[in-house]
Amino acid sequence: MDVSAVIFEDDNDGTETDKGAGKLLSVLKRPFKYNNYEMYMPGSIVVVKYPDYGCDVDELIQAADTAMYLAKQSERNNYQVFDIAAQQNLQQRDALLLTLKQALKNNEIGSYYQPIVNQQGENFSFEVLVRRQHPQFGLLEPSRFMSPAEDSGLIAELSYQIILKGIENLSKWQEKNLCSNCRAQF
Repeated sequence: MDVSAVIFEDDNDGTETDKGAGKLLSVLKRPFKYNNYEMYMPGSIVVVKYPDYGCDVDELIQAADTAMYLAKQSERNNYQVFDIAAQQNLQQRDALLLTLKQALKNNEIGSYYQPIVNQQGENFSFEVLVRRQHPQFGLLEPSRFMSPAEDSGLIAELSYQIILKGIENLSKWQEKNLCSNCRAQF
């Protein structure tokens, strides 16, 4: 992926920045021809204000990187303004990701089973609900950690652990005759 930077002065409290980002996005949205093919180049633009979010190149690039991550989370062809809330959200996400890695390493992801019954009230399958007991944030719903797991590539390890736990529990229930007619479906 190519990254470019545009630096300009905006003394109008962000008005010129909004206009400039809008113009750049309109150019990116236009199709172009390459070898007789019509192509599109989606893009994302981030806006980082100096000196609000960095006093040197390294700090500004770090803030721009954070804003780019947030821009990629939303639809393409948009621009994202870096702000302190964005930085805090990303820091929280990174903290969740770190503890998720530790939880996977220590086999600490929880599986909860919700029975699915037929009209006669017979138990015939279970839905596996994944939860993470976080030391700082408490019991987390999947919406809090699945997206970072997918983005970081940890989703395969997470899925593998959940499937293994499901198979192990199903075997135990069948051995104890707690669920003789239950089957695992993946």
